[in-house]
Amino acid sequence: MIRKIILITVSATVFVGVITAGITMMMDDYYTATTLLVMTPVPLNTRDYIPSILAGREDTPYRVSFLTLNEIPTFPMPDYEQIYDSDEIVEQVLLYLSQKEEYKGVKLSRTKLRKSMSIKSKVFFQGTNQIQYQRIIQLQFTSKNPNLSADVCNFWADLGMTKIESLRQEPLKDGIAYLEKTLGEKREEFANSRKALELIEAGYHLPSMELRIQDLENQITSFRIQQANLALEIEQLAREIELNSGGKGEKTPVPGKENSLSDVDLLKKEQILKINQRETLQKQIQEFLQEIANLRQVFAEKKREKQTLEDELIQLKQIVENLNITYQNAQAALEKSQSELRIASKALAPRQKAGPPRTLYVLSVMFLTAIAVPTIYIGLLVANYYLNKFEKELALPI
Repeated sequence: MIRKIILITVSATVFVGVITAGITMMMDDYYTATTLLVMTPVPLNTRDYIPSILAGREDTPYRVSFLTLNEIPTFPMPDYEQIYDSDEIVEQVLLYLSQKEEYKGVKLSRTKLRKSMSIKSKVFFQGTNQIQYQRIIQLQFTSKNPNLSADVCNFWADLGMTKIESLRQEPLKDGIAYLEKTLGEKREEFANSRKALELIEAGYHLPSMELRIQDLENQITSFRIQQANLALEIEQLAREIELNSGGKGEKTPVPGKENSLSDVDLLKKEQILKINQRETLQKQIQEFLQEIANLRQVFAEKKREKQTLEDELIQLKQIVENLNITYQNAQAALEKSQSELRIASKALAPRQKAGPPRTLYVLSVMFLTAIAVPTIYIGLLVANYYLNKFEKELALPI
């Protein structure tokens, strides 16, 4: 019995092994190409310093800072895997494959294509709250053609690097667009403020206005001195009139005139003349005071406007210069902007096939057959024994 089981098992195993070997020999060989990527961030740093012209000052009115590529953080390692495995990237690889001779007429889907694509990254260190990945990323593509596998793998790597580079450049481009807009607005404000300042300087010469005010004040001072002198003279004339008015005023004889004025009348006439002069001076003083008030009001307003515009021009000039520096450095950063990923090793056409593992398939099938055949055979014997026994029991007479 045992020899029979062994013989059947060996025969079945050999038979199945031969069939399996024949089937595996009909299977196409496939080749896996590998591209290695390494993450090496661009070595640029943010600069923030005090210009040398301001060095040594206790107060720092401003600092100069530059926008650099490092303002945009690098992607975590799992993000790279998701980008490379995204539908957009896989779809482009699928379209690239559809143009190849081997895949013409073959219907491919992104799900099926992903089975031929592999991206791997290894954990370098894993702590309680931190995971560090190795900087090497491994891309693999498998197909029946070794040259095609290498070509597609390199194409896939370039696609992902281009996508990552665009993802990094888009924020920089948005920032540059904002800088261009802000810089244009500040330049326009600077031009408007400078034009307003030029209009004030052309229409109102503040030093001349100040000299005019000083001249008017000097004139008023001179007129007031004259008024004081006239007041003394008027008072003196009033006393003389009072003294001469004690008796009848005698007329001063004037040759050739019979009706000459008296001394009192002459004094009164002179007094009225002095009073009129004083009133004229007072009116002139009032006019000068009004002109001074107007000039001072205009002078103060225009001086304040000029000072405000000059302060705005200083601030706007500094803002424009800083924005211009930042804008130029942002453009330089955009030109230097690159993906942190670099190709450490391009995929080459593999010389050895990656599969199928024919020997493993044959040995696995033979091993399973060697277990299954005796198990099934013994099971059949046991089942046959109990079936015969059951039939004999049914056949006994009652």
